[in-house]
Amino acid sequence: MFAAEKPAAGSEQPGTLLPLLLTRLLPLLLTRAQVAKLLNVSEPTVKRATQAGTIPGVCYPFGSKLVRYSRLVIEDWIARGCPPVKVRVFRQR
Repeated sequence: MFAAEKPAAGSEQPGTLLPLLLTRLLPLLLTRAQVAKLLNVSEPTVKRATQAGTIPGVCYPFGSKLVRYSRLVIEDWIARGCPPVKVRVFRQR
């Protein structure tokens, strides 16, 4: 934390420092293994959910072979209680 960002002594609320640190330390794009760990499921489960279109935040930053997941979208989805995802399938031609 930079000196300018440091809150005054005694003014920080309990539990606010850890989320701030995690936001700065975690990457924006997650691998399948990281998403599986975050959701407490296996990697094959994440792969099947990706193929079915039932997990949000899927992106292909460098072509169709490399799959990554937006951490911010996944965290928001979890915070909202993991509601069903509208399936939108995009296929390359």
